Amino acid sequence: MPRKVLSIIVFAGALAFFSPQIGFSQGETTSAIIGQVSDVSSGAVPGATVTVHDTETGLQRTATTDGEGRFHFTQLKPGAYTVRVEAQGFDPQQNDAVTAGLGQKQTVDFILKIAQAKDNIEVSGEAVILNPENANTSTTLSAPALERVVPGS
Repeated sequence: MPRKVLSIIVFAGALAFFSPQIGFSQGETTSAIIGQVSDVSSGAVPGATVTVHDTETGLQRTATTDGEGRFHFTQLKPGAYTVRVEAQGFDPQQNDAVTAGLGQKQTVDFILKIAQAKDNIEVSGEAVILNPENANTSTTLSAPALERVVPGS
């Protein structure tokens, strides 16, 4: 009987010694990138497109911000990432220095500025008075109109 008790004690000791390593080896193997997109007045920017790019593998994933401007990417391979956000009416932003650590959630927040208008509108106010290509064109000018055309007469 003492030999059986000794065997149980040795087995229990070995189990206690090796079980923390067994549990540790089955731990987290991925990382996550989460964040918030807002405007300069701290308002949420819903519907923004957020892209994470793994700089080592070239893998890209895209998500859309929720109603409160939040995004999250889970199950990412630990490593270096570029995170880019784009939203209609705002200038895009990019963070090239995001490191997602093993078993960690890396928070990356963005504050977007309103995009500058880039449209040019050209207005021309010249009116054709005479059409030299059509001999049947006639124009009647009144005295006040002539005075504007020829000043000092």
